[in-house]
Amino acid sequence: MKRSHINTILQEGAAFIAQFGFVLPPFAFWSPQEFATQNHSLLVARGMGWDITDYGQGRFDEVGLFLFTTRNGPLADAQRGAGMVYAEKIMISRRNQLSPMHRHILKTEDIINRVGAKLVLQLFAAAPDGSIDRNAPVSVPVDGQMRTLAAGGHLALRPGESVTLMPSVWHAFWGDGGDVLIGEVSSVNDDHADNIFEQPIGRFAPSPTGELHLGSLTTALASFCHIKSIGGEWLLRMEDTDTERCDRQFTEQILMDLEALGLHWDGDVIYQSERIDIYNDYLSSYLRPLTYGCQC
Repeated sequence: MKRSHINTILQEGAAFIAQFGFVLPPFAFWSPQEFATQNHSLLVARGMGWDITDYGQGRFDEVGLFLFTTRNGPLADAQRGAGMVYAEKIMISRRNQLSPMHRHILKTEDIINRVGAKLVLQLFAAAPDGSIDRNAPVSVPVDGQMRTLAAGGHLALRPGESVTLMPSVWHAFWGDGGDVLIGEVSSVNDDHADNIFEQPIGRFAPSPTGELHLGSLTTALASFCHIKSIGGEWLLRMEDTDTERCDRQFTEQILMDLEALGLHWDGDVIYQSERIDIYNDYLSSYLRPLTYGCQC
């Protein structure tokens, strides 16, 4: 998405929110200069603030979502079950704008129609292997009342109504008849690792220890052509954890080479060096009790 398009969406979204009397926190309106001078490390670490996504489709008006994360606890608190174990978002789903089918690994969420048109969700239960069960009915709490729908059934929420979605519930949603202001109250949110989409995803993960060589380029091209041929997303992840050999100039050169060759990735580039704390949290909470150090 072009920066100018994103800026327009931000302005329209902020105006839509304001017309209903909702007030965003002060950091929502910091200028670049204010952001640079304020202590913003917590906002960045917890993924708070604006987020505009077209889900890598390049068709925001048809497939996309406007989000603003107002608060989000650390993953470590969620793993130990104490502390700030919650998150909150405000979102805008435009008329007939699809947020595609997905589920979560850990997150439980309440989706709330705050105001606007109807919000429609299509729901599926998960099969034992986590995939979509296209036959089983799905049951969800809707404002304290259990509702059971057939597989793929549509749940319409009017303003003020809400639904609780457990991690095993596959869901897609859109505004029906107009734009919808949506609230989300959930357990800790991790959009980098906790979303599983029905749409296939491909990846290219080079190590920026030198310029892009022919073997890596062949891998990138094959991955890109395959995933795009089946309508999927192509993500780019930099394996830059080797601090002695990796160099920022190689990272920039790889990005320029891929763009020059027309291999345009979807979403933001993921840098492994920025995710060490996340991996250590998972290691400590989930893997360490099941593993032991190798003394080979």
